[in-house]
Amino acid sequence: MALDQIAAGPWSLVPALLAISLAWYTRDALIGLFVGVVGAGVVYGAFQPGTVGVPEGLRAGALGSLLGGLFGLKTVPTIVATAPLFADAWYVENVLLAVFAIGGLIGLMIRSGAIQGVLEALAARADDAADAEKAAFLAGVLIHIDDYFNCLVVGSMMRPLTDRYDVSRAKLAYYVDSAGSPAARLAFYSTWGAALVGFIGAGLV
Repeated sequence: MALDQIAAGPWSLVPALLAISLAWYTRDALIGLFVGVVGAGVVYGAFQPGTVGVPEGLRAGALGSLLGGLFGLKTVPTIVATAPLFADAWYVENVLLAVFAIGGLIGLMIRSGAIQGVLEALAARADDAADAEKAAFLAGVLIHIDDYFNCLVVGSMMRPLTDRYDVSRAKLAYYVDSAGSPAARLAFYSTWGAALVGFIGAGLV
């Protein structure tokens, strides 16, 4: 059963800020997203101590909010299960499974060194700043499984090469994103391709 909506005011920004900050600090989006969802449960419990099971005599004041935040952790599975993303059975059975499969493929490519090998092959052909810029652009096109993945992985792996030839970080970011994002949206086997197929399918039904 879905949780009741609450008016948390500025506190509603806490889960999003946690997710973004931790994803940036740890360079791992999954950690940030997980902590963000947990933060949403804590905020919900703090505003609805009675709903999350805080005894009636302890619900008032700061203690009630503190206990509510602690008890709110048990709402995390409900928050995930009742997300709008999971409301459409067709989307879950087709698009999400494809995204998970692509995510597993990405992990396999990283662990096996395939991504690193492609980028090192491009870097070996660079002799000046212009070559480094071309290598960054080509890497963005070649590694286009996902636009966010592209920026994180290709950007970090090409940075030593572009730094060697004094190519600015801003220019590197532009090359990687302007090359990878369009390619990811055009490739039917990318995470964006799977999502777009789902959107189109939902619009046709």
